[in-house]
Amino acid sequence: MPSITRSPKSKRTTSDADRERRRDEFRRRLLDATESLMREGASFTELGVERLAVAAGSSRATFYVYFKDKSQLLGDFAEQILTEVGDAVQRLWQTSPPSPQQMCNAMGEAIAVYRKHQPILTAITEVAQYTPEIDAIYRDLIERNAGYSRDFLEREQAAGRVRPLDSPEVARVMTWMVERCCLQMLRDASGEADVRLAETLAQMVWATIYLEDPSTGRR
Repeated sequence: MPSITRSPKSKRTTSDADRERRRDEFRRRLLDATESLMREGASFTELGVERLAVAAGSSRATFYVYFKDKSQLLGDFAEQILTEVGDAVQRLWQTSPPSPQQMCNAMGEAIAVYRKHQPILTAITEVAQYTPEIDAIYRDLIERNAGYSRDFLEREQAAGRVRPLDSPEVARVMTWMVERCCLQMLRDASGEADVRLAETLAQMVWATIYLEDPSTGRR
């Protein structure tokens, strides 16, 4: 009778997938707990591992099962948050060319992510100043998001829909412009200010790529 015992490789694959799923869930709870504590006035540097773990409904021991230290946790937070921003960028560039309103909506999505995770993003940029590992992770994620815009610009250039430009450099500048504006301009303002920022960023990106009036679509 054939054996129905799973191979060791299958067991390892299933185990690894389950562990990753548990780690992702724990990270999400840690992110929520950390942001809640920071909104109450705590700084990331003063938040101990035990306090974070308990606030996330777990324990210090569980924390160290998945993360070697707070720096690794912060790097994971950066991955999660900037992936959300990158998803908005990718959705925008699915249409060739996107309409001015689609571009404005995408900027609004990115701003909403920065607004939602502002405490953590502030902590990431502060810690990155004296932690090379976090600085490298953060920069790599920004460059990854810039790559989505670079690929779009190169496709549009090949189709003759945008003016000649240095696609990699323009993509990097646009991505860092959005990042810097969001980190600096969302500190206090909210509501209508977010809408104005989305409209302004969309107009600037549109003008950079198409040299058209985004309100009319005319060159």
